[in-house]
Amino acid sequence: MIDVEQDDLKKGLLGLVFALVEIIQEVLAHTALDRVERGSLTDEEVERIGNAMADIEEAIAELKDQLGITEATREIRDQLDDLVGDLVNTLIGVKGVTDGQGRHAVNLG
Repeated sequence: MIDVEQDDLKKGLLGLVFALVEIIQEVLAHTALDRVERGSLTDEEVERIGNAMADIEEAIAELKDQLGITEATREIRDQLDDLVGDLVNTLIGVKGVTDGQGRHAVNLG
């Protein structure tokens, strides 16, 4: 569950929105990097994508700072990371991932 401070619901909601925007930005950056590594872009396209990604990252940081939600966004990102990690661990445990020799590939402690 994502815990948003009731005292400041507006900041919490904005933090959640910006956390999701950051996640989308990271997916876009990963996709762009994958395309660069595969060599499917021209040098000009690589430069344009690099500049656009830097501009987006800077704009997100500036908006978070102006709105006073940098900390709220970080806290929500941490909670989302924990939630996804728990989900992955649960899925791995349920599916019984093995190393090909019948041993568990992941030690869940």
